[in-house]
Amino acid sequence: MTLSLDLPERYRQQLLALLEAYVPEAEAWAYGSRVQGTHHDASDLDVVLRGPNLAELGAEFLELVEAVRESTIPILVDVFDWARLPESFHREIEREYVVLKEARTWREPETVDAFGRSASIDLDPSHRRVVMRLLRGFVPSCEVRAYGPRAEWAAEQHSRLDIAVLGADNVNPYALSDLQAAFQRSDLPFGVNVADWDAASTELRQQVQQQYLVLQPSASPDGWRTMTLGEVAITNDRQIPKKHKLPYIDYLDTGSITQGRVDSYQRFVPCRDKIPSRARRLCRPGDIVYSTVRPNQRHHGILHQLPENAVVSTGFTVIRADELHAHNEYLYWYLAQDHIVEQLQAIAEHSTSAYPSIKASDLERLTIRLPSLADQHRIASVLRALDDRIELNRRMCETLEEMAQALFKSWFVDFEPVRAKMEGRWEEGESLPGLPGHLYDLFPDHLVASESGPIPAGWRIAPLDTMADHLRDAINPSRSPEVEYALYSLPAFDSGESPEIARGSTIRSNKCVVGSGTVLLSRLNPDIERVWYVGNDVGELAIASTEFAVLRPKPPIDPSFLYCSLRADHFRNTLVGLVTGTSKSHQRVRPQALMAMDLLMPSDNVLAEFSGIASPWLDQILALRCSSQQLTAVRDTMLPKLMSGEVRLPEFSEAVGG
Repeated sequence: MTLSLDLPERYRQQLLALLEAYVPEAEAWAYGSRVQGTHHDASDLDVVLRGPNLAELGAEFLELVEAVRESTIPILVDVFDWARLPESFHREIEREYVVLKEARTWREPETVDAFGRSASIDLDPSHRRVVMRLLRGFVPSCEVRAYGPRAEWAAEQHSRLDIAVLGADNVNPYALSDLQAAFQRSDLPFGVNVADWDAASTELRQQVQQQYLVLQPSASPDGWRTMTLGEVAITNDRQIPKKHKLPYIDYLDTGSITQGRVDSYQRFVPCRDKIPSRARRLCRPGDIVYSTVRPNQRHHGILHQLPENAVVSTGFTVIRADELHAHNEYLYWYLAQDHIVEQLQAIAEHSTSAYPSIKASDLERLTIRLPSLADQHRIASVLRALDDRIELNRRMCETLEEMAQALFKSWFVDFEPVRAKMEGRWEEGESLPGLPGHLYDLFPDHLVASESGPIPAGWRIAPLDTMADHLRDAINPSRSPEVEYALYSLPAFDSGESPEIARGSTIRSNKCVVGSGTVLLSRLNPDIERVWYVGNDVGELAIASTEFAVLRPKPPIDPSFLYCSLRADHFRNTLVGLVTGTSKSHQRVRPQALMAMDLLMPSDNVLAEFSGIASPWLDQILALRCSSQQLTAVRDTMLPKLMSGEVRLPEFSEAVGG
C-alpha cells in the first residue's frame, strides 16, 4: 500500500516553508496516524528531522519548534530530532513514514544593488539571518527587493523593513500572507512590510525603482535576474519640436511595420503637405517601436536603419535598452513572444479608450527575465540570424516571382519576341537578352487583329472555362474533428501564402477540396490581389475557403501559365469591374462571370517553353516558403523556452539546424 500524508495543502505548504526556513539541511519525515490512515480531524502530526550525518541538530531545531508552535497550523505538530530519539523509536518510525522534504544545502545569497554590484543593507547580521531564512522558506523561487530607509541607510533603530516580492504567482497562493504572519511572529525588533510586486501600484513601483537592493535573487538558471522593462529601458524620450525646420520628414505609421518588417515610410514636406498630427516621435537606429493600439496585430519591430529625417507615430511606444542592463534585440524578442502579446492584448481590451490600446506604462511594468549581457547578446544574435534566413527566403521568393511575371509580361502582354522580329531587332540564329536563339522559330513574326486588340498570329482569345475547370467539390471538416487539414484561407494567404494546419474541430464551415496543380483565385474583394499557386505536392487533406475559386488548368495550359495570366494587370482590372454587392468589404465576382472572362491562348510550343522556364521558379518559391514556415514554427515554439532559460543556446541552434 502506498503511504500518504493526510494534511490540507495550505497547512502542508506552511509547514514546508518553516522547515525550509529553519532546517534546510535536514530531511523531514512524517509518521504516525496521519500517515497510517488512523487519524481523526484533530489528530496530531508527528514529524522527525534527520540532520546531516544523522547528527544532533543545534539551536535551529529549537527555533523551528517555537515557530511551528506559533504558526496558524490548526493542529498540534510534534517535531522531533532523530538523533535524540531512542533506537526503538527509529525502528518504529521506519516501518511507515512519508518524506516531507529532502535535505538540501543552502548558502545565504549576497545582497546586491540594481546593477548587480555587491551592497549591504542596514540590518544587524542576526536580524538579516532571520529575514533571509524566512524568505528562503516561504518564497524560495522569488526575487525579493528591499527598498525604503533600510535600503537607503536612512533608518532609525525601529524603522520597518520594506520588501517587494517579484513572481509571487509562481508560489502557493498563501505564501505572501504566511510570510507576513511569520515576520509578525518573529523576534525581529522592527516590523516588516511585504508587498506583492505583481499587484503593486504604479506609484509604489516607481518608488522602489528609484533605489532598491536585491536581498534574494529569483531561483533562475545561471543567475538570471528578474526586472521590469521600465528598469532596463528608456521609453518615448525624444520627439520632434512643433516648430522644426526639417525640409521634409519620412513618417512611419503604426500600420507600416509588422513583426519587424517595414513596408514603407511616407514623405511629407512642410508648407506643401498636411503632416499627420501623430507624426511626433523621434528614433535612433536600433530602437524598438511597439504599437500601443491592438497589440495582437503585431505592429512592432526594430528600426535597424532609418531615413535621415525619420519620425514615427505617437501610436508607437519607442523603446531603447539601458546598455548597463539589457541588449535591445533581446528586449525585442522578449516582447515579441506570443504570451507577452496576449498579455498586452488582454490589458488593451480592458482599457477605457474607444479602441483596445495600452499605455507606455503598461509596457514598462512588464516583468522581464534577464541573463548576463553576454548571454543576451548571444541569444539575440542567434535569433537575428534565424530571422535573417527567413527574410532572405522572402526576398528570394520576391525575386523569383518578379522573374516569372516579367517573363510573362514580355511574352504575352508586350509581345516583345514578336515585336523584335517585326522590327528586325531579332534575326534567326541571334540571341537577345532573355531571348536565346533557339526560341526564334516558336514566335510568329506579325500581329493580327482580335476582339481584345492586336495579338500574335496563330494565337487566340478564349474564355477561362476553355482553359481551366472550376472545381466545386466540398467537404465538411468538422465531421472529422481529429483530422489535420492544410487550410488555404484568406488570412493564411495574407500572412505569407503558406496554408495553416488546422484540426477539423476548429473549422466551422464547408471547404473546397484543393488538388495538385490547381490555382486558387479569390472572388472576394478582387481589388485585393489574391492568386495562389498551389503546386503539385499537395496531399489529400488540402482544403480552401469557399471565397477561393479552385481552378485546374486544362492541357496544354499548365499551372504556371494560368497563375501568371490571373495575376496580369489587365485581367485583375477586368475582374474588379465584375463585382456584385453594395458593401465595399464584401464584393464578390460570380463564378459564371469569372469563367466567361477572356484570356490569351498562345501556341502549344510557346506554352511548353514558358512552363519549362517559369514552373521551376514558382516551385522553388513554394519550397522557400515551406522552409520559412518550418523555421518560424521552430522559432516561435522555442522562443519562450529560450527566454526563460529552459532551453539553452546549443539546443536551440541544433533545433534550427545550426
